[in-house]
Amino acid sequence: MVIRAGIASLLIYDNQIVSSKKEKLKPVYIIVFNMLDRKWSEVTDLRELLSQDTIKVFGYPLVNSGYHVLDPHKLKDDNLEKINKPLKLVLNIIKNQGDKDALLSYINSEEAFKNLDDKTAKLLETIMKVDIPFDGGYNMCKAIEDIKSEVKLEGKNEAYYELTKDGVITKETAAKKLNISVEKYEKDMNAYFEK
Repeated sequence: MVIRAGIASLLIYDNQIVSSKKEKLKPVYIIVFNMLDRKWSEVTDLRELLSQDTIKVFGYPLVNSGYHVLDPHKLKDDNLEKINKPLKLVLNIIKNQGDKDALLSYINSEEAFKNLDDKTAKLLETIMKVDIPFDGGYNMCKAIEDIKSEVKLEGKNEAYYELTKDGVITKETAAKKLNISVEKYEKDMNAYFEK
Protein backbone atom coordinates (compact mmCIF):
# COMPACT_ATOMS: atom_id res chain seq x y z
CA MET A 1 0.00 0.00 0.00
CA VAL A 2 2.89 2.36 0.75
CA ILE A 3 4.25 1.87 -2.77
CA ARG A 4 0.80 2.46 -4.30
CA ALA A 5 0.47 5.66 -2.27
CA GLY A 6 3.88 6.79 -3.49
CA ILE A 7 3.00 6.10 -7.12
CA ALA A 8 -0.36 7.87 -6.74
CA SER A 9 1.37 10.91 -5.20
CA LEU A 10 3.91 11.08 -8.04
CA LEU A 11 1.17 10.81 -10.68
CA ILE A 12 -0.79 13.63 -9.04
CA TYR A 13 2.34 15.79 -8.90
CA ASP A 14 3.04 14.96 -12.55
CA ASN A 15 -0.48 16.04 -13.46
CA GLN A 16 0.02 19.33 -11.59
CA ILE A 17 3.27 19.96 -13.49
CA VAL A 18 1.67 19.24 -16.87
CA SER A 19 -1.47 21.32 -16.24
CA SER A 20 0.16 24.41 -14.64
CA LYS A 21 3.75 24.77 -15.80
CA LYS A 22 4.60 28.01 -13.99
CA GLU A 23 2.73 27.60 -10.70
CA LYS A 24 4.20 26.02 -7.59
CA LEU A 25 2.99 22.53 -6.77
CA LYS A 26 0.33 21.95 -4.13
CA PRO A 27 1.09 19.29 -1.49
CA VAL A 28 -0.49 15.88 -2.02
CA TYR A 29 -1.87 13.85 0.87
CA ILE A 30 -3.07 10.32 0.28
CA ILE A 31 -5.86 9.28 2.64
CA VAL A 32 -6.94 5.65 2.92
CA PHE A 33 -10.41 4.96 4.26
CA ASN A 34 -10.38 1.73 6.28
CA MET A 35 -13.53 -0.27 5.49
CA LEU A 36 -12.23 -3.50 7.05
CA ASP A 37 -13.91 -5.11 10.05
CA ARG A 38 -10.77 -4.51 12.12
CA LYS A 39 -8.26 -1.76 12.88
CA TRP A 40 -5.76 -0.84 10.18
CA SER A 41 -2.51 -2.73 10.76
CA GLU A 42 -0.55 -2.03 7.59
CA VAL A 43 2.60 0.09 7.49
CA THR A 44 1.75 3.67 6.49
CA ASP A 45 5.24 5.01 5.80
CA LEU A 46 7.99 3.68 3.51
CA ARG A 47 10.62 4.35 6.17
CA GLU A 48 8.94 1.79 8.46
CA LEU A 49 9.82 -0.92 5.92
CA LEU A 50 13.56 -0.21 6.01
CA SER A 51 15.83 -2.23 8.26
CA GLN A 52 17.57 -0.41 11.10
CA ASP A 53 20.94 -1.72 9.87
CA THR A 54 20.39 -0.10 6.47
CA ILE A 55 19.33 3.17 8.06
CA LYS A 56 22.50 3.18 10.23
CA VAL A 57 24.68 2.79 7.14
CA PHE A 58 22.84 4.90 4.56
CA GLY A 59 20.46 7.05 6.60
CA TYR A 60 16.84 7.63 5.66
CA PRO A 61 16.08 7.97 1.93
CA LEU A 62 15.61 11.49 0.61
CA VAL A 63 12.27 10.51 -0.90
CA ASN A 64 9.60 9.05 1.32
CA SER A 65 6.17 7.65 0.58
CA GLY A 66 3.25 7.33 2.92
CA TYR A 67 -0.41 7.85 3.53
CA HIS A 68 -2.85 8.76 6.27
CA VAL A 69 -5.57 6.34 7.41
CA LEU A 70 -9.10 7.33 8.32
CA ASP A 71 -9.94 4.42 10.60
CA PRO A 72 -13.47 4.28 12.08
CA HIS A 73 -12.25 1.69 14.63
CA LYS A 74 -10.05 4.31 16.24
CA LEU A 75 -12.63 7.11 16.34
CA LYS A 76 -13.99 7.86 19.79
CA ASP A 77 -17.77 8.15 20.21
CA ASP A 78 -17.56 11.87 21.05
CA ASN A 79 -15.69 12.48 17.76
CA LEU A 80 -18.35 10.54 15.85
CA GLU A 81 -21.04 12.82 17.30
CA LYS A 82 -19.48 15.78 15.42
CA ILE A 83 -19.87 14.06 12.02
CA ASN A 84 -22.98 14.46 9.85
CA LYS A 85 -25.62 11.75 10.25
CA PRO A 86 -25.17 9.70 7.01
CA LEU A 87 -21.38 9.49 7.41
CA LYS A 88 -21.77 8.71 11.11
CA LEU A 89 -24.08 5.79 10.22
CA VAL A 90 -21.52 4.43 7.74
CA LEU A 91 -18.57 4.81 10.13
CA ASN A 92 -20.46 3.04 12.94
CA ILE A 93 -21.42 0.19 10.59
CA ILE A 94 -17.74 -0.25 9.66
CA LYS A 95 -16.75 -0.02 13.32
CA ASN A 96 -19.27 -2.72 14.35
CA GLN A 97 -19.23 -5.06 11.33
CA GLY A 98 -16.81 -7.49 12.99
CA ASP A 99 -19.36 -8.16 15.77
CA LYS A 100 -22.74 -9.14 14.30
CA ASP A 101 -24.58 -8.73 17.62
CA ALA A 102 -23.20 -5.19 18.11
CA LEU A 103 -24.01 -4.43 14.47
CA LEU A 104 -27.64 -5.55 14.84
CA SER A 105 -27.99 -3.66 18.11
CA TYR A 106 -26.69 -0.48 16.49
CA ILE A 107 -28.95 -0.78 13.43
CA ASN A 108 -31.99 -1.39 15.66
CA SER A 109 -31.15 1.66 17.80
CA GLU A 110 -31.08 4.13 14.89
CA GLU A 111 -34.33 5.35 13.31
CA ALA A 112 -32.34 6.76 10.38
CA PHE A 113 -31.87 3.22 9.01
CA LYS A 114 -35.57 3.08 8.16
CA ASN A 115 -35.24 5.75 5.46
CA LEU A 116 -31.71 6.04 4.05
CA ASP A 117 -30.77 8.31 1.16
CA ASP A 118 -29.59 6.72 -2.08
CA LYS A 119 -25.83 7.34 -1.61
CA THR A 120 -25.74 6.09 1.98
CA ALA A 121 -27.77 3.00 1.08
CA LYS A 122 -25.49 2.11 -1.85
CA LEU A 123 -22.36 2.56 0.26
CA LEU A 124 -23.81 0.40 3.05
CA GLU A 125 -24.81 -2.27 0.53
CA THR A 126 -21.20 -2.39 -0.66
CA ILE A 127 -19.71 -2.48 2.84
CA MET A 128 -22.15 -5.01 4.28
CA LYS A 129 -22.61 -7.08 1.10
CA VAL A 130 -26.42 -6.97 1.43
CA ASP A 131 -29.31 -5.66 -0.64
CA ILE A 132 -31.27 -2.85 0.97
CA PRO A 133 -34.79 -2.85 -0.49
CA PHE A 134 -36.36 0.37 -1.74
CA ASP A 135 -39.93 1.00 -0.59
CA GLY A 136 -40.23 4.75 -1.04
CA GLY A 137 -36.92 5.02 0.83
CA TYR A 138 -34.10 2.60 1.49
CA ASN A 139 -35.02 0.56 4.55
CA MET A 140 -32.55 -1.65 6.43
CA CYS A 141 -35.28 -3.88 7.94
CA LYS A 142 -34.93 -6.62 5.30
CA ALA A 143 -31.15 -6.41 5.40
CA ILE A 144 -31.33 -6.82 9.20
CA GLU A 145 -33.33 -10.01 8.79
CA ASP A 146 -30.62 -11.37 6.45
CA ILE A 147 -27.93 -10.51 9.02
CA LYS A 148 -29.94 -12.19 11.82
CA SER A 149 -30.21 -15.35 9.70
CA GLU A 150 -26.47 -15.22 9.09
CA VAL A 151 -25.77 -14.89 12.84
CA LYS A 152 -27.95 -17.94 13.55
CA LEU A 153 -26.21 -19.92 10.79
CA GLU A 154 -22.76 -18.93 12.09
CA GLY A 155 -23.76 -20.09 15.59
CA LYS A 156 -24.97 -23.39 14.17
CA ASN A 157 -21.75 -23.87 12.18
CA GLU A 158 -19.62 -23.05 15.22
CA ALA A 159 -21.47 -25.67 17.28
CA TYR A 160 -20.74 -28.30 14.63
CA TYR A 161 -17.05 -27.24 14.51
CA GLU A 162 -16.73 -27.66 18.27
CA LEU A 163 -18.52 -31.04 18.22
CA THR A 164 -16.24 -32.26 15.41
CA LYS A 165 -13.13 -31.06 17.24
CA ASP A 166 -14.25 -32.86 20.41
CA GLY A 167 -14.86 -36.06 18.42
CA VAL A 168 -18.59 -36.14 19.16
CA ILE A 169 -19.51 -36.12 15.45
CA THR A 170 -17.56 -36.73 12.25
CA LYS A 171 -16.80 -34.14 9.57
CA GLU A 172 -18.95 -36.13 7.18
CA THR A 173 -21.97 -35.99 9.50
CA ALA A 174 -21.57 -32.25 10.13
CA ALA A 175 -21.12 -31.51 6.40
CA LYS A 176 -24.26 -33.52 5.62
CA LYS A 177 -26.26 -31.62 8.28
CA LEU A 178 -25.08 -28.29 6.80
CA ASN A 179 -25.72 -29.54 3.25
CA ILE A 180 -22.15 -28.79 2.07
CA SER A 181 -19.22 -30.88 0.90
CA VAL A 182 -16.78 -32.36 3.40
CA GLU A 183 -13.97 -30.35 1.75
CA LYS A 184 -15.88 -27.06 2.24
CA TYR A 185 -16.71 -28.02 5.83
CA GLU A 186 -13.01 -28.75 6.58
CA LYS A 187 -11.95 -25.46 5.00
CA ASP A 188 -14.57 -23.46 6.97
CA MET A 189 -13.74 -25.30 10.20
CA ASN A 190 -10.00 -24.62 9.78
CA ALA A 191 -10.73 -20.92 9.12
CA TYR A 192 -12.89 -20.82 12.26
CA PHE A 193 -10.18 -22.25 14.50
CA GLU A 194 -7.48 -19.99 12.99
CA LYS A 195 -9.29 -16.84 14.22
